[in-house]
Amino acid sequence: MEEFAAPIVRLSSKEYFKEVFEFYRKKTDDKEKAIKILFPVISVLTGWGIAEELSRDDNGAKVRVYNSFESQAYVRRGKKSNKPVCVFLQGVFQGLYESFFEKDVSVKETLCAATGAPYCEFEIKVK
Repeated sequence: MEEFAAPIVRLSSKEYFKEVFEFYRKKTDDKEKAIKILFPVISVLTGWGIAEELSRDDNGAKVRVYNSFESQAYVRRGKKSNKPVCVFLQGVFQGLYESFFEKDVSVKETLCAATGAPYCEFEIKVK
């Protein structure tokens, strides 16, 4: 069932966060300010985990998330996954960075707490 639900979850969060980014971009009239506002929003207001942008350049970005709600569903139950599980957050970062870069991006979760890593990490690449 997971393989059928994951694309729907990822696409839904991607499209939603494109709209959220555009809302903040219009409010601030600056995409750099909008992205700086959104990381605390993701971290504090949503409860999805503590997100921080580690790096960003014209080719993409790297994001780290501590206590991702998706990975913590495994950790809290003492379970371990053999692959990354944070599909909702993949969609969030895809929508956010596609709006920021105004180009398609790919998002790969390179580390996941559900697999035993200390945090989740996402690599965003401009296509």
